[in-house]
Amino acid sequence: MSRIIAICGKNGSGKDTLALLLKNNLKDKGYKVNVYSISGPLKDICAFLMNLDLKEVEYFKNLEDLKLINENYEKKEFRDFIKDLANVVKKYLGENYFIDKVLQETDKNKNADFHIITGIRLINEVKKLKEKNAFIIFVESSNDIHDKVIQYIPEEYINFRVKSKNTEELTKLQKLVVNLVEK
Repeated sequence: MSRIIAICGKNGSGKDTLALLLKNNLKDKGYKVNVYSISGPLKDICAFLMNLDLKEVEYFKNLEDLKLINENYEKKEFRDFIKDLANVVKKYLGENYFIDKVLQETDKNKNADFHIITGIRLINEVKKLKEKNAFIIFVESSNDIHDKVIQYIPEEYINFRVKSKNTEELTKLQKLVVNLVEK
């Protein structure tokens, strides 16, 4: 049976880095691991709307690069455009659209021992993951980035907290994940 590990935290806290560390650690032990990002479905939509290959979307830093300047986004970052697009999608397709899409992917990939989902920042996403018995990791940020997107996630939903730059805690987490495997 596949296990889901979800990684939550502020923008820039080290969620993707931790996902890569866990993936490599588990693969070294012989497990099949898939990594997903909660923003994957949003990037798919963005690529479709802009008629771009998904890999091309990753290269853009702001709307000026895309030559999509208009009065609403003249001086905004590409990230602001993405956030606005996400809000429109959730308005019409439901607040769980993105987490549901990622969970559909995990269901399709039943051959994996672990599914690591990164980029979790909303309580509704955490609740959906808990319904799937996911192991929730919260990465505490050592930076002062103000992240307006992340919502408060109650302690009872979190299985493990880790400081992104703390090697001792990362080692503890890796041991904890190995214990998960043995259950």
